[in-house]
Amino acid sequence: MVQRSPGVNEVRLMGEYGCDWPLWTDDGGSDRSDWPMLSDAMAERLRAWAVEAEPDHRVNHLPGPDPEVTQRLLRDLRRELGDRYRIVTVL
Repeated sequence: MVQRSPGVNEVRLMGEYGCDWPLWTDDGGSDRSDWPMLSDAMAERLRAWAVEAEPDHRVNHLPGPDPEVTQRLLRDLRRELGDRYRIVTVL
């Protein structure tokens, strides 16, 4: 079990069937309006990543998200969200 620091929110970056927004919290799925602190450029990158991470995409033998793209996305997402968020990738 992951121990959380007080004031730090866990966010999961993951693809899901029919979801175009890949950020999930303990409350479940979220959408762009829940993340006003993110730039429009980041939002577009997240949506593009979500398409490639969506399970149907992978089941149909299409490649999933490029690992390097995912690492850059995580790095930049952490920068935009700051220290109040811990980001976990679920593929």
